[in-house]
Amino acid sequence: MRKSPKSHGRRKLAGLVCLGLLAGGGALAQTPIGGAKDVQKDVRGQTGSKTVKIALGDQVFQNELVRTGVDSLARIVFLDETNMSVGPTSEVKLDKYVYDPNGDAKAVVFNASKGAFRFFSGNSDHSVYSVQTPQAVIGVRGTVYDVKVDRGVTTVVLVEGAVNVCVVNTARCAEIAQPGQSIVVRGTDLEGPLAPGQQAWNFGEFCGADASQSPYCTRATKLGLDLTPKTPKPPPAKAVPVKAAPAKAAPPPVRQRVQRVAPERPVKVVRAKPPRRRYVEEEVETYYVREPAYVRRPVITPAIIPAIGIGIGIGLGGFRGGHVVRGDRGPMRGNSTPMRDMPRGGMR
Repeated sequence: MRKSPKSHGRRKLAGLVCLGLLAGGGALAQTPIGGAKDVQKDVRGQTGSKTVKIALGDQVFQNELVRTGVDSLARIVFLDETNMSVGPTSEVKLDKYVYDPNGDAKAVVFNASKGAFRFFSGNSDHSVYSVQTPQAVIGVRGTVYDVKVDRGVTTVVLVEGAVNVCVVNTARCAEIAQPGQSIVVRGTDLEGPLAPGQQAWNFGEFCGADASQSPYCTRATKLGLDLTPKTPKPPPAKAVPVKAAPAKAAPPPVRQRVQRVAPERPVKVVRAKPPRRRYVEEEVETYYVREPAYVRRPVITPAIIPAIGIGIGIGLGGFRGGHVVRGDRGPMRGNSTPMRDMPRGGMR
C-alpha cells in the first residue's frame, strides 16, 4: 500500500519534533543528587565530554564520573545522607540515583572502577544500595564498609553492619557480618570471609593518626549544601564584530613635473632644391621648303670675257653643233639640250 504524501509529511514533522526535544534536553537544568562536603587537592567531575574541577560545596549529578588525583581526597554526601569517601587516584561513576521527594532513595548504584572508597549507607532501605566493581557486586546489609579496586583484585572490608559480596556474572557469593572481616575477589575466585586479623588493607590509612577526627573516615549526618537545581547559564552571545570604517588611504604623492629644456641644437639650413625640369620629347615635323636659288650675275667686263669663255668650254666639255652635251667622261652624247632651253645662269 502506498503511503500518501500527507502521512509522510506528518511522520517527518513528528521526527523533527522528537529531534528538537532531544536537542533541547541538553539545555534543561540537571537535578543534583548530592554535593562535595569535603575536598582535598585535585578532584574533578566529568559529565559527557565536559570535565570540571569539583570544589567544596559543588553539586554532583547522576552519571557523573568523579576522579581524584595523587594525594587527593573527597567526601560526597547524597540527598538521603549516604556518604562516599573517595581516596587518592580513584574513579567512581554515580551510575544511578533514584530519589523519592519524601526523603528515601529507590535505587542507588555506584560503579567503582579503580582506587579506594568508604561507603556510609543513608536513610533509605539497605536493599536499594549496590556497589559494582570489575570483579564483584556488593550488596549492603549494614552501614559502613571499605572497598579497594587494584590490578584486577577487589577487596571488601567491613567496618560496621553486614555486606554481601558476589563474583560478577556468577552465583558465587559470601557474606561478612563481623567488623574487620574481609573478602578478596580475584577474577572468578572468591577468598573469604577472612578473619579480622588477616586483612591487609584499611581505608583508615588515608585518614591520619586519628581516623575518628578525619572528615573522610566519619559520616556527615546533615548535608548542609544548597542542592537547588541550577539552570545552566546560556552560552554567551557571540559578539558580532563591528567592522571599523576603512581608514582613508593617504593621497598619493603629487608628482611634480619637471619641464625639461631640450639642449639647443645648431640649426641646419636646408636649401630648397630647384624643381627638376622635365624634358618632354615633342615630335617636331620638319618641313623642307625649297627656296629659289638666287644667282648673282657676274659683272662681265670686257677684260674677263675671254677667260669666261675658256672656263665654260673646259667645264662643259666643249660645244657641239651649238648644243651642250652632259656626260661624266668626255663630251656628252645624247640627251642634248639646246642652249636656248638652258636656264639662265647655267646648269645646276
